[in-house]
Amino acid sequence: MTPPIETGEDIERTISVIKSAIMKAGALSEDLVESIKAELREAKPDVVCDFLNKLARECPAAVEHFTNSERAENPIL
Repeated sequence: MTPPIETGEDIERTISVIKSAIMKAGALSEDLVESIKAELREAKPDVVCDFLNKLARECPAAVEHFTNSERAENPIL
């Protein structure tokens, strides 16, 4: 499990992990995605929003792993 996502530095670290995983394997592992989702479920809404916005800017292809348009009221699944 990844450390809690609570600060801007945590967001940066998590996005760095995501980008590194994509560069190394060409994709995100389901285990990594589920681990990050679990941390995001525990995060404050503003942290989740900041994470998704920054991820969309830095690694747009990864956003789909962390959102679900069918449940817009709770995008983290």
